[in-house]
Amino acid sequence: MLRLIETIKHPTSRSDIKLPEFDTEKPDTDACAWCNTVNLCFGENLPQGGPLIIAVSSALKGIASQCLSQVSFPGMQ
Repeated sequence: MLRLIETIKHPTSRSDIKLPEFDTEKPDTDACAWCNTVNLCFGENLPQGGPLIIAVSSALKGIASQCLSQVSFPGMQ
């Protein structure tokens, strides 16, 4: 929660945004709450392409990270 508050107080460029960690192995993980928080962090300016993938992949841990690696993105072979 502290990271979210710091992100809101000190906005960074879209390529430097740090999202809160999402780890499915933690018992209190709430996917809907994490998605809502990410929407707040990005605001109206959702990054595209590489910056989006980097931001999301840095935040996802465990099985969530593995699932992201199996998703096909435009421009990927």
